[in-house]
Amino acid sequence: ASEWVATTLFDLQAQSGLWLDASVTNEELGRRRLVDRKTADRRKGVLAFEQARKDHADGDPAAEFKHLRQAHDMAPDLVPAAVRLAHLMTADGKGRRAAGILEKAWISGPHPEIAREYLNAKGVTDALGGVKAMEKLAKSNPEHAESHLALAQAALEAELWGEARTHLEAVLDAPDGGGYAGRALRLMAAVEDGEGANPGMARDWLMRAATAGPDKAWVCTTCGNAVATWAVTCSNCGTFDGYAWRTPPHAEPLAPQGLAWSGLPGDDAAAAGAVSGTARLPAPKDTGARPETGG
Repeated sequence: ASEWVATTLFDLQAQSGLWLDASVTNEELGRRRLVDRKTADRRKGVLAFEQARKDHADGDPAAEFKHLRQAHDMAPDLVPAAVRLAHLMTADGKGRRAAGILEKAWISGPHPEIAREYLNAKGVTDALGGVKAMEKLAKSNPEHAESHLALAQAALEAELWGEARTHLEAVLDAPDGGGYAGRALRLMAAVEDGEGANPGMARDWLMRAATAGPDKAWVCTTCGNAVATWAVTCSNCGTFDGYAWRTPPHAEPLAPQGLAWSGLPGDDAAAAGAVSGTARLPAPKDTGARPETGG
């Protein structure tokens, strides 16, 4: 088959959810050097993640875990795979290993879902524990805006107002703050509201946030379509593995997309948190509430 035929076949198989068939076609494309090895490996990881989703829907946890490991090995910067793998490891009593996976993921691409799942992996049940956990995670990428935002959120919940302001000012003062300013300004408003010393200042921060531009989202690198939740193909143009975590080219309501891990606690909150960027602390265990998780 020609390169065009093989590439088109792969695209059609991926868009149709034929993950095993697409994997075979991808291997053939790689073997014939019609795509470079890096691309073939990345595709292999993404396809394994989609197969893991199917395994979950089919009620096959062993196969799901196997494909998640493969996905993470082949595409270590695929955030949903890292988060889901860490979630399963934590549930299996392997929180330390789960935390290690998330710390490595934070190095290559910090993301709010990673911060949220890290709290779960570390077994955090109180605000000060959240601060300590975020300090550990942030060490993996200390200067990144997501690190400052995660630390600010944790400090806010621990009512460490000055510490929260320090991290938020670091985000707002950075020259490359695009896509982070809105979240930082909203958190600044929450700090002022929580401290209670100047309610008018909280309103001022919120007014600034309203004109700060769009938050980062999953944006298709082909057409610019922005969605709340990562998905394997773009709902607008059909591009395979086209979504990247970046600032949308224009501000529009985020399109709902992606297959949730249905039946798991925190799925709806995870999708919302990916947009808001807040890594909320789980409730104390004695309340009976389940920790919020990503993936």
